[in-house]
Amino acid sequence: MIPDGAHVVFNQSLDKLLASKSMLDITSSSTPRKYRLLDCELFAISSVLHVVEFSLPADDDLSTIGYAAISYVWRDPDIINMDSLQFSVKGAEDADPIAIDVLLQACLACRHRGIQYVWLDRLCIMQTSREDKRWQIMQMSHIYKSCALCIVLPGGLQRCVAIDEQTLWIHRAWTLQEVLLPREVVVLLAWGLGSGWGAAYTMAKADKIEEVNEGLAAIFPLRMVLNACSVGWLEFLSNKDSTPVLIEARVFGRSDHHLASVTPPHVSALALNWDYYLEGDEDAKQYAVWQCALVRTSSRPVDMVFSIMGLFDVTLDPAEFDVNDRIGATIALARNILAKGGRACWMGVSFWLEPCSRISTFAMFPETSVAGRAIVRTTDGQEQEVSELICSEFPSHTMKEFRLPCGSMDDDGYLTFRARAIRVTAADDSVDSTEDRRRPSRLYAQDGTTWSTVDAVVPVTISSSPSIFAVVLGWFTVYVPGATPAIDSKPIRLLLLEEHATGKYHVRSFCFLSVDCRHWVLTWKMAEFSVGGPISLSRKRSAIQLHDRHLIRESPAVRMRQLLPLFPTSSTTILQDVERSRKWAIPQRTVESYYRQNHDDGVRLVKVYLKVDDAEDVDSSYFSVHSEENLQVIADEGNDIRYIKEFGVVVADSGSFTDNDLAAILSVTSPSELFTQAFGAAIYDRTEYCTRAVVPAEYDPQMHEVRPERYPHGSGSLADSDQSSDSSEIDDHYHDLDRL
Repeated sequence: MIPDGAHVVFNQSLDKLLASKSMLDITSSSTPRKYRLLDCELFAISSVLHVVEFSLPADDDLSTIGYAAISYVWRDPDIINMDSLQFSVKGAEDADPIAIDVLLQACLACRHRGIQYVWLDRLCIMQTSREDKRWQIMQMSHIYKSCALCIVLPGGLQRCVAIDEQTLWIHRAWTLQEVLLPREVVVLLAWGLGSGWGAAYTMAKADKIEEVNEGLAAIFPLRMVLNACSVGWLEFLSNKDSTPVLIEARVFGRSDHHLASVTPPHVSALALNWDYYLEGDEDAKQYAVWQCALVRTSSRPVDMVFSIMGLFDVTLDPAEFDVNDRIGATIALARNILAKGGRACWMGVSFWLEPCSRISTFAMFPETSVAGRAIVRTTDGQEQEVSELICSEFPSHTMKEFRLPCGSMDDDGYLTFRARAIRVTAADDSVDSTEDRRRPSRLYAQDGTTWSTVDAVVPVTISSSPSIFAVVLGWFTVYVPGATPAIDSKPIRLLLLEEHATGKYHVRSFCFLSVDCRHWVLTWKMAEFSVGGPISLSRKRSAIQLHDRHLIRESPAVRMRQLLPLFPTSSTTILQDVERSRKWAIPQRTVESYYRQNHDDGVRLVKVYLKVDDAEDVDSSYFSVHSEENLQVIADEGNDIRYIKEFGVVVADSGSFTDNDLAAILSVTSPSELFTQAFGAAIYDRTEYCTRAVVPAEYDPQMHEVRPERYPHGSGSLADSDQSSDSSEIDDHYHDLDRL
């Protein structure tokens, strides 16, 4: 039944559409500047592509229709599907074709949630109409804000991917606001393990994983997947089992290159916006938005601004900017934010990138493309991913004396603000061993320069030239998903401002100060600065080049090793804990394979122990490993080592017994290799050096141990539990909070 005020603009069976071998085109039957939706019921049940156009009054609430919106990557060259039937849309020939089975899974997810319609830009925007595209871009934030549900397709419209397949979704510009504006966001993934519960990291809440197509696909809360990708693994508890299994997670990216953290900062930045601990912290969330935008890409550089303006409740007219005028659009957005009383949360989103040469309160703009990652180049021509040049951190709004600046910006991008400052002069890089750490006489900048401080009690005068000042930017905190806040030993960040014209300054570099300097910094005098440039903007906006190429003077990785702030022991322990657990996560397909082969009603995962009195005395002579139906470990009982047979698990109950020790004893390259070969699945328990593994249902109850605290209804099976339980009721504090 078609709603009042709506009419059908396209209605065709999939068989007929595919047989015609022509591109889908809704232009002739559609009216520009109208909303359109695809009927999920007809697509899923009758295999009919049915697009409806709505004529809504200007003040009508789009949310009254009840629809889901799709977030996906326009093109991903790494995701290929040769097995599914596909079709393309006229005007979007540069995009990946639409795979029917992917669209079907999305429609099934909508039906699972009782939603009739879905909005997909490829089908619901007139791709050959400039007028409609322009209008739809201006309405994009409204479309996602009004949807009942946003469904993320990390693999695009080519195929559903598993949680351990890396994709480009998180690098696309438009996907940022697509998941920050809706009321609820889920990720649709290929999944053969059924419904259950999932959590990532030690204190994360468990949320429901809902199967939408048996054995093929499930939807996951976005927060869960982001946290899982941040740490590299997802802990999954099936409704049919009593013990969770650890599964690799990298669908939104995983990197081992970040020296500040084992968590990928570009993933953590998005996760921060969904963190329970930071609800209400607008400074942190807006900072994370700018950080996310910096690492994303688009075929039209100006879209890097249009794709986030709705997150700041700002609307810019695309017709006023050339497609290449990212700088002009950025200034317009910043001016609107400041005029509304907002803060300059874009400052310091990367302390490893050079400042932009035209608007230096921003980091340099990287090169972008429709399918790829944001990159910058060094002077020797090497490419560097921008995601590797940011850190998992955020500005703390609780330290009121150190909040990010607010002020105003002029048409040329000069930000005028007041902040505490101290004059500095160039100095040699020698280290003074007698220096007072609470009041250092030297500041070491990120660009490798060293500066001597002038007594802070001397009034700051910005009229003399040349002048260089160290100016307070903010107080920054290390971010660990599910474990925030962690404390950085060098949380105070300074701008190094250099005067290039009378009363005009630009950001030259940044400095870090320890927490011990707090009281000293608060004695600095307040001064007003106008910061932008140093290169003036061209009056012809379309002529402005977007990329500050070849401005990184040395390999950023080298500089990061030298200048990274030191993290305290407590934070390091958490990150080491994450990294250790990551090594024991199992590929999703391996777990699915074992489920199918061994148990129709699910697989029992239990934890058993091999007792060792003195781990240091254990060597290969104590063990004999046999590759039989179940891995058997025959232990020397004379040394009080518990005899374990047929369970296929080796465990050392000793804090000094490491992963490598276990691998060496069993003569395998790594513990994960042993477990994968032996029975296809294993989990590393991060609180005790032990494993959980797939075993028969008959086992010693004394060996059976699960951690029920973050899962509902205790440690029993969840098959008969109330699946409507709110995940907020689940205790998320089973880990030792004192470690923070």
